[in-house]
Amino acid sequence: MRKMIYILLFFIFFNVYSNDDYLDLRNQSEAVRITHFHDILKSFEGNFRQIYFFTPPESKAEKGSGKAENKIVLNERYLVINSTLDFHKEKVQKTTFIGYDNHSKNYILNEYSNFETFPLTAKGIFSSKDKSLIFEGQYPYSELNPNKFKIIFKYDSLNSYTYYFYEANKNNKEELIMEIRNFKIN
Repeated sequence: MRKMIYILLFFIFFNVYSNDDYLDLRNQSEAVRITHFHDILKSFEGNFRQIYFFTPPESKAEKGSGKAENKIVLNERYLVINSTLDFHKEKVQKTTFIGYDNHSKNYILNEYSNFETFPLTAKGIFSSKDKSLIFEGQYPYSELNPNKFKIIFKYDSLNSYTYYFYEANKNNKEELIMEIRNFKIN
């Protein structure tokens, strides 16, 4: 009888822990797999000249130019965008990292610039209907800027895409702040 109880306990123990281990391995495999969501990022790869339109509601609209170098890095998992905009008499430099998180099923954006001391972080999706990566986030310091923001990378053609930056106004309505048209340099 004792032998039977030990055998039964062994099988129960084995089944409980082996299923968890299998799920953990399957989840790990899923988390590191490169998928078609990562392939979408390749559509934005290349060197681009930029034309920007800065349209904040409280100040004068401006137009300018810049350049961007977009690379797929880290075993084709991330898109890194290094851009420089000639803004007034200054150069605004930005580095943007975009990747797809298989676990959360979201694109993740982190954007850094020489203009701010905090990163913009947002989660996003790909809209096949709009051919766009659409990100939403909120500024990290609500006491400085309580607004939410939206960033859209719209795929226009093989040789161009447009970056849109929106902020929510006091009435929580989206207002276009910046539009950057990107044209591939051959």
